[in-house]
Amino acid sequence: MRTRFRVRTLASVTAATLVGSVVALAAPSAALAAPGELSISGTVEGGYIAGGYGRAEAYELVDDSWQSVAFDDVAADGAYTITGLGAGTYRVSFTDISGSDVVDGVESSWWKEWWDDKLTSGAADDIVLTTDSATGIDADLDTVGGVYSWPDVTGTLRVGQKLTATPGVWPEAALASLEYEWYADDEYVGSGKTLTLTSTLRGADISVTVWGEKYPGRWEGKDSGTVGTVAAGILTTATPTVAGTVAVGSKLTAKPGTWTTGTVFSYQWYASGTAIRGATASTFTLTTAQRAKTITVKVTGKKTGYTSASKTATSTAKVATAATPAIAGTARIGSKLTAKTGTWTSGTTFSYRWYANGAAITGATKSTFTVTRSQVGTAITVTVTGKKSGYATVSKSSKATAKVLLSAKPAVSGSTKVGSRLVAKTGTWTSGTTFTYQWYANGRPISGATKSALTLKASHVGDRFSVKVTGKKSGYVSASRTSAATAPVTYPSSTSPTSVSTCPSWAPIKGNANSGIYHVPGGRYYDATKPEECFRTEAAAQAAGYRASKV
Repeated sequence: MRTRFRVRTLASVTAATLVGSVVALAAPSAALAAPGELSISGTVEGGYIAGGYGRAEAYELVDDSWQSVAFDDVAADGAYTITGLGAGTYRVSFTDISGSDVVDGVESSWWKEWWDDKLTSGAADDIVLTTDSATGIDADLDTVGGVYSWPDVTGTLRVGQKLTATPGVWPEAALASLEYEWYADDEYVGSGKTLTLTSTLRGADISVTVWGEKYPGRWEGKDSGTVGTVAAGILTTATPTVAGTVAVGSKLTAKPGTWTTGTVFSYQWYASGTAIRGATASTFTLTTAQRAKTITVKVTGKKTGYTSASKTATSTAKVATAATPAIAGTARIGSKLTAKTGTWTSGTTFSYRWYANGAAITGATKSTFTVTRSQVGTAITVTVTGKKSGYATVSKSSKATAKVLLSAKPAVSGSTKVGSRLVAKTGTWTSGTTFTYQWYANGRPISGATKSALTLKASHVGDRFSVKVTGKKSGYVSASRTSAATAPVTYPSSTSPTSVSTCPSWAPIKGNANSGIYHVPGGRYYDATKPEECFRTEAAAQAAGYRASKV
């Protein structure tokens, strides 16, 4: 039994709904004989009968067709009597809302059930009147053949849910033509077998009307009545999570999880159960005020037409004090780097992991690390992980060093004789490296000796020479490498004159190439001789093919 009475005027039905051909059942004919003394009566129940809008209508077989000849409005208590009938064969239809309409030549009316418990006029039972009236012609409009007559609705009456209409009982031939109209507070809101309840329908009473072409060209409609009131939707929710490092200075982010599409979120952060004033964004940066406290966040979701919902994340461990580590030392091949942890929560224990260009270095898990050639061209970082019972485990990574430069120990080429030229040989370094030089004598830097080559002087005799090469390249750590020391500088056995007529003091013996004679200091012709070679000893001069002057 439908729970309330609602009369929808047929004029509200759109022409698009009433598609069909000419109605088959004939209207009452003015040519029929005058009413007789017989009647058909009974009681009707079900549908909207209690509203007093029902009708019982008699059809008589005239000239091989069933024609409407008389009707009676059904009283609110269900009683009716169709009078003025003569002897003959009749069929009776019942409807809980009387009336019909014609739109674009197509007739429509509300649903009719035929006696005795039949769907169509063709299947109805005959009522034969002879001398007596017929009584007990009763009908229950809520069922036909034991099947519920009226449309019904399945689904949950909440915003966001989908309702599905079931059409009620219809003749097999009408099933393909069924059309559906949905109403909210008697206002049309949609068609089709299903209706998705939007936020605008919250609080509205929902019903559905089903139309079917019961006979060729004739449509009948039946109404579900109010199936209920649309309640607020229930949001799909999820327990939020807290992402980020739980340490002073770190930013935490609330991750709401998957909620109903279109949900708008608000946030409140808590420290050990107490709301943090002003912490109402999706992110929160931890301060010293939260040190040693647990953190959680409550996410509240709202959407028009839905009941708001709040979900709270699981509390974190206590907020730790943690510092970004620093790397002490220079990232050069062979150099030892040391991780400096900085200030953490007292009692924290540490573990370490060293990285080259973000890739973990195998076995590099101590607080120190010595750079090898394997790290050439990479930047070095260290991640320090701090742990303490009851506190969040925190990992912090250092800034990256500049890249490790490929370097080589330089070598010194050239003779270590006075007057000779020493040359620094850099070896193989990272491509694009630029160099500077500093020469050393017995480990002491030589002022101004900053070229790649150095000419030895007499003052250098006895000294051992080395050179420091410094390589630089943008983005890399500069590197300095020092060569091994040379052998002590010595005098050569001969040398060139220092002027046209002068030899150096350490090689005073003059050799005259034209005469093949050498002259020693104090000799008669020594001062006048213009030497081509100068010798340190007479033996050196003689070995060069010179003979001594006789005077």
